[in-house]
Amino acid sequence: MSAGSAASTLTPPPRRAVAALILTLSLPLAAASTLAQQENPNSEIGEDDSSGEEVAVPKLLGGTSGPVRDTGDVASLGHRFADWLWEVPTLIDDPEAPVIQRLRIIGRYHGQWAWNDEGIDKYSEWESRRLRLGLKIEFLENFTAQSVWKLDGEENSFDKSNIDNQWIAWRPDEAFGLKIGQQKPLWSLEWSTSSNAIPTFERSLLVNQLNPEHSLGIYASGVFGPWAYGTGWFRGDLSDEDRGNEQSFALFSVARDFEALFDQLEDPRWRLDYLYNDGSEQVGEGDFRHLFASGISGKLRRGRLSAEALYATGGDSEDDVFGFTILPSFDIVPDRLQFVTRYHFAHSNGDVLRLQDRYETAGGRLGDLRGDSYHSLYGGLTWDLRGNRLKHMGGAEYARMKDPNDNGGDYRGWTLFGGVRLSF
Repeated sequence: MSAGSAASTLTPPPRRAVAALILTLSLPLAAASTLAQQENPNSEIGEDDSSGEEVAVPKLLGGTSGPVRDTGDVASLGHRFADWLWEVPTLIDDPEAPVIQRLRIIGRYHGQWAWNDEGIDKYSEWESRRLRLGLKIEFLENFTAQSVWKLDGEENSFDKSNIDNQWIAWRPDEAFGLKIGQQKPLWSLEWSTSSNAIPTFERSLLVNQLNPEHSLGIYASGVFGPWAYGTGWFRGDLSDEDRGNEQSFALFSVARDFEALFDQLEDPRWRLDYLYNDGSEQVGEGDFRHLFASGISGKLRRGRLSAEALYATGGDSEDDVFGFTILPSFDIVPDRLQFVTRYHFAHSNGDVLRLQDRYETAGGRLGDLRGDSYHSLYGGLTWDLRGNRLKHMGGAEYARMKDPNDNGGDYRGWTLFGGVRLSF
């Protein structure tokens, strides 16, 4: 069956899939009235640092995750479980200790169900999207070290190919900090936001195609008043056998906090990122040389908006690409039940864009799966039981890829999602 005939004969979701999605979305609504009576979202109980990736990096350059909110005197079973799970892995917590101030087991489990019918075979499956486990230690007042492993890797073992990140950081003051080891390069607003905190199941297509993977490198960052900076150099990763042939990449970021200028907004910021790629295979899917990202984000009362534009110049064998993402959200129940929508557009001068590995290529589609123009629209609900520590999500996304060369990239289809996010 050709891509064109698959698009024209796209069947609606089966009843079981629709029922599962309705159940996923209705659970938060069923609890909304009870939660609204129980909550007192005005008092903070501390920053949610469960991301594990942006530790020792200024908040301006660490994505858009916010504080976990207290829920008042009456806590649900989910709240108590999340609090218990947060405290149990804390092995040492003594800020006045001379050597080790804090030692924690950290991890995350992201499980999700997806249904997609735009392919040769229908796809419907529950997936352990991310399973991570590691250790974080804060010592000698200014140092932090972290080691995290992928337990969902191919070998399901503590093999070096399953190392997620492994680094040590030194931050003597707010203006300067240094981070050395395998880490997540913080490029673009959406990619820098921890997977624990992103309000959609998957990141947008162009970010996924351009993002730099976890890499070995050195990264410096700091804050000067309302300004923040970050700059780093990276080369390969810990699983590389032959580093002599590995090329490098460098990045520079600057961000500006506008809270002093817009006192009605919460956490308003602007951010600009530049990445120079000297042929490293760690950067994106394709041969891109200069990568730019510029985004804004902020919150007003119950509404939040993030918007970002992306542009990348092709190298010797690739055309330029550009795109943008608009992601508004609204708190139906403050800091608990959130409606999220996202529009993403991407365009290239040739067949450079590639369909998302999750889940647009999961149905056994044939061809090179590339096109030159892509649109997607996502809508869903997030029920935060305890901020980013424990939340329930459901959503749906419609996507359209145009492939004028008819090489297998023409796509028009829906993907339904349901899942849970747990982190500690």
